[in-house]
Amino acid sequence: DSLIAKIITYGKNREQAITTMKRSLDELLLMPLKTTAPFLKEIVADNRFSEGNYFTDFIEEFLQKEEK
Repeated sequence: DSLIAKIITYGKNREQAITTMKRSLDELLLMPLKTTAPFLKEIVADNRFSEGNYFTDFIEEFLQKEEK
C-alpha cells in the first residue's frame, strides 16, 4: 500500500491551512520509511500553490522548474 498516512489540515482561511500543513509536514516522522514529505514541503512553499494559482499540470510544471 503506497498510502501510509494522510494529513488533512484546515484553518479559517487558505493561508492558515497552509501554515498548519507546513508545520504538520515538519513534524512528520515515519522511520525508517522514506516518504514524499520533503517533496510536499516544497510544493506548499511554492508561491503558485500558496496563491491558489495552479492547475492539473502543476506537478509536471513544478518538476520541470526544479530540473532547471
